[in-house]
Amino acid sequence: MLRIAITSLLLLLATPALAQHTVLVLGVGDGVPATLGTAALEEALLQGIAGQHEVIDRRDLDLAAALNLLGCSTLDRACLRASGEDIGVDAVLAPSIEGGGTTALRVRFASHAPEFVPFDVQMPLDRPLAPQVLRQRLAAWLEGHATLEVRSSRSGDAVALDDRSLGPTPTADRVLPPGRYALTVTRDTRLAQRELAVSGSAHIVERFEDNDFGGVPIPPRRIAALSFAGGAILAGTGAAVSGAALARTRDRFDDTRIEREADDLARTGRRQATTANILLATAGACAITATVLWLVPARQERPDRRARLEPVLAPGHVGLQLGIAR
Repeated sequence: MLRIAITSLLLLLATPALAQHTVLVLGVGDGVPATLGTAALEEALLQGIAGQHEVIDRRDLDLAAALNLLGCSTLDRACLRASGEDIGVDAVLAPSIEGGGTTALRVRFASHAPEFVPFDVQMPLDRPLAPQVLRQRLAAWLEGHATLEVRSSRSGDAVALDDRSLGPTPTADRVLPPGRYALTVTRDTRLAQRELAVSGSAHIVERFEDNDFGGVPIPPRRIAALSFAGGAILAGTGAAVSGAALARTRDRFDDTRIEREADDLARTGRRQATTANILLATAGACAITATVLWLVPARQERPDRRARLEPVLAPGHVGLQLGIAR
């Protein structure tokens, strides 16, 4: 009896853990141009699911054929609860190619298991989509998160989300849990701002055109901060050049044996040292000023207030109190 128990335990330890759920993965269907790279996209979706769950690979079926197999009219939780359990399917992942003005990849996911988050996400296919990127998006959608990419009519615009840099446009994907976000795109000295509301699985593409940058100028304090930062860079560069020149002068001074030339080099060295010190101090002052202007918010205007003495008359008490005149 003990031998049987030990053998069973060893077999259990040697057997890999089974996936919790079985997912039916479908294909995009026939008639889709091969130039869209749909075979690679289907494979990316399959691999994205296979890493977490047991997969039934039926990429030979499209959504219509799968619904006929399940005996349902729409892909939803009720359909899978009624029919999926009979054929051992807990969830269905169904990609498709949508036409219209812009070709798009639509990914639908439904399950009767309460642990899953169903979603119906659509994303444009107007540019090549790397399989690795699609797998990362799928992982985010399965968690109930959205993915964000930001584009603009001119590449290189600076993008920030809640004051955190996302890099230049076009940006790489950013995973966003549900919530509200402030999106800012900076072009030269102009801003474009939008508020994003994320409620669940989605792919968000925010596009900014030239006319989106016309309404919100960069605050004057920020412009001044950038100007001082530029001054710090120029002064620091000048100090470095003067320091290099001073080093060459010192080497010539050490090598000379002529007294007059040595005096001239000493005077030149002192001038160069003074110049380098002044430029270095200027660079430091500009850098500190730029930092303060950038980080410290401007004080809001306050109404003029003046202190005044007011008489106080009360039963048993006569005196003065300090008041504020507005």
